[in-house]
Amino acid sequence: MHAQYRIDILKDGALWGALHIDHPQSEAALHEMLAVLRGQGYTCRVMQASGERRLLESTPAGVSLLFREPIFQARAD
Repeated sequence: MHAQYRIDILKDGALWGALHIDHPQSEAALHEMLAVLRGQGYTCRVMQASGERRLLESTPAGVSLLFREPIFQARAD
């Protein structure tokens, strides 16, 4: 399984948005996006998924996954 990342994008100390990276080449994508964003003057906070929350539904037909949400922890980058 590949790593999942979240980049919080800040400009002048204010949060402008967040970018989620979730694919097989996530480490390469993370470094490329950080280079682009920092080159444009943005500050970035990097977090890596360390687990996930899951919401399950149990019915007579079986168990279904309704929702999953990664749990991110700060990473030094």
